[in-house]
Amino acid sequence: MEIEENKFTNQDGNIVIVFKPKGRLDITTSWEFRLRLQKCISKLSCHIVVNLSQVIFIDSTSSHFY
Repeated sequence: MEIEENKFTNQDGNIVIVFKPKGRLDITTSWEFRLRLQKCISKLSCHIVVNLSQVIFIDSTSSHFY
């Protein structure tokens, strides 16, 4: 899974991270997505936007990883 990541600074000076995963979000790719989110939350920013417009499939069985 490809995950595009962009960082912005808002008017308050907070870092906002926008994730844009592409492809399938399933049992084989959700771990990578989860790790990237956790890293950003713990080290970079708690302001995160996830744009799912390029995700073509979400497997409900992978949701227990979040």
